[in-house]
Amino acid sequence: MSITTNIQNDINTYVRNYPVESFHDMRLNSILLRMCQLLDSISGGTVTNPPAVTVTSANFTTAVDCPIPSLNGHNLSILWGDVPKLLIQGTDFSLYAGGGFTMLIPGFNASVNPANMTIWTTS
Repeated sequence: MSITTNIQNDINTYVRNYPVESFHDMRLNSILLRMCQLLDSISGGTVTNPPAVTVTSANFTTAVDCPIPSLNGHNLSILWGDVPKLLIQGTDFSLYAGGGFTMLIPGFNASVNPANMTIWTTS
């Protein structure tokens, strides 16, 4: 079965008239992430692996800094699951010296609001 057939089957199963079902267990999130991977592979972009790191507000050391030493030297793609929004490097976040990232979105404060994010390495 092809990846597109798998994605189509999941869409037909979970993305129906009852919207809560598509969000249960992050089903829609999974479908969208697989579509992003497929688009990257078709367009010649970087094919990413499954999520490298999932972080929450607890992983932030300040209101905006999320150090992740294991990602040092890598470019990152970040999906902010609470919004949901794919963050743009240089606009929404910057790389943190030593690995990780710093949020640049005005008003973002991980110590006050929930922050659930999935991070992939892109290099």
